[in-house]
Amino acid sequence: MTEKMAFELRQLSGRHPTGNSVLWDAATHWPQDIRAWRPLSMPPGPPARPPATAQGPGRTRGDGGSHA
Repeated sequence: MTEKMAFELRQLSGRHPTGNSVLWDAATHWPQDIRAWRPLSMPPGPPARPPATAQGPGRTRGDGGSHA
């Protein structure tokens, strides 16, 4: 099962243009973590930023602006 998960994560890394390095790292580290009964490790590097919304940065639906 862990090898299937690693395979799927590697496949996703090739198809996801912005998250490919994170997915590849997960494919490498997570199967080892699962086999060792450890919590899933996060890849090294800066924390991932949330994706920008279609409305622009800092704007969310229902924020009370003039567009509401």
